[in-house]
Amino acid sequence: MVEVRIVLSFDLNENLNQDEGDADEEMYDEEVVMAEGKIKSYPLFTVEITKKSGHTLKFYCEFDPDFDEDDELTSDGEGGHDSVAPVMVHIINVSVMDTPGRDKEKTIYSAETENMDKSMYLMLLNMLAERGVDNEFCQWLLDYSTALEQQHYIKFLEDLQNFVKLQ
Repeated sequence: MVEVRIVLSFDLNENLNQDEGDADEEMYDEEVVMAEGKIKSYPLFTVEITKKSGHTLKFYCEFDPDFDEDDELTSDGEGGHDSVAPVMVHIINVSVMDTPGRDKEKTIYSAETENMDKSMYLMLLNMLAERGVDNEFCQWLLDYSTALEQQHYIKFLEDLQNFVKLQ
């Protein structure tokens, strides 16, 4: 059995925050929508799969805000890739790093998946799913990111209010 380490990371400041409320809620005040928790935070995130040798496969991923697990993909591969089942995330690009802790990440080639062979793309998605980065985990990550974003936003508003009150 090959030992691997999997690290997932994201930055709240790079999230897509989208109002998930109904169209009727557009007439409500933004504070009401925030209080009801209708804003979802879709993080851009990286997944690094590192083998014992230090070789790492790094995925840069994004959520599909229009994801609906009941949707069926068209035979021509809605979203650019054929899939057996709809997936909640898309791989934007993937790279191979051969040296652990490499500081020259900017010089490493990242293969964009937009025009990648569909079979290869599906194999990469399966690789993530086999290591636990599947729709169930991604739903947890989405919920966690949203809760964290809301906590930080409330703290920001409190800090802003305190700043304005200072003389």
